[in-house]
Amino acid sequence: MQPLLSVRNIRKSFRGIKVLEDVSFDVDAGSITALVGSNGAGKSTLVNVITGAIQPDGGEVRLAGRDLGRLPAYQRVRAGLLRTFQHPRVFGSFSVAESVALARTPPELERFGSSLLSAMKGKAAAPAFEPRYPIEQRLAGLAGIPTSLLSYGEKKLLMLSQVLALDGSVICFDELCAGMELAVVADVRHCLLSLAERGKAIVFVEHNLALVRSLATRVIFLNQGRVFRDGPVDEVLTDPEVVSLYLGG
Repeated sequence: MQPLLSVRNIRKSFRGIKVLEDVSFDVDAGSITALVGSNGAGKSTLVNVITGAIQPDGGEVRLAGRDLGRLPAYQRVRAGLLRTFQHPRVFGSFSVAESVALARTPPELERFGSSLLSAMKGKAAAPAFEPRYPIEQRLAGLAGIPTSLLSYGEKKLLMLSQVLALDGSVICFDELCAGMELAVVADVRHCLLSLAERGKAIVFVEHNLALVRSLATRVIFLNQGRVFRDGPVDEVLTDPEVVSLYLGG
């Protein structure tokens, strides 16, 4: 069966410093893969390369067999390759409901250069916020307020809700749960499991190993920009060399 996401021989350097070196792996539909490694291992850079935020020096990324080449990030989103950011990014003057509606902006509006602000503010009525997943109920009572008033954790939930609105096939989460309360993390976990059950491929960067163990079916451990270990969660996280490199054992 063809993988949903295929990463082949990715290389990336910044000012002569190798950040990613010959990184290769496949991700199947319905799978949940954790990217784990020490700070500076290349995890976020890898997510940026996969999603088109930066271009690699070499290698390729394929989505359902299609070589994405140098396709920019917004076109990868249209193709179904989505992501959240390590730090939340919002349009501060937009409400929660408007921000989620923006995620569904038709491509033709972008092609003709229409202002997103005009497209939203020109409507007679504010867009309705209609949660599709239980986790979004946490934003339901905040639908009409400006996103600038949200807490850090609420802004992260908004990013998640925007991704859910797009209904992509591969979703990358970069430390989504960092800074969230434990109860919210539990709800996010259930959401990601639900996405996988629906056939989505999940790739997530996470330092919380308890969450990794309870969520992922596979761990890719990066060390100095290379895939050091790739396999089942318990097998990788109990590997003596991984423990030594990452856990300080």
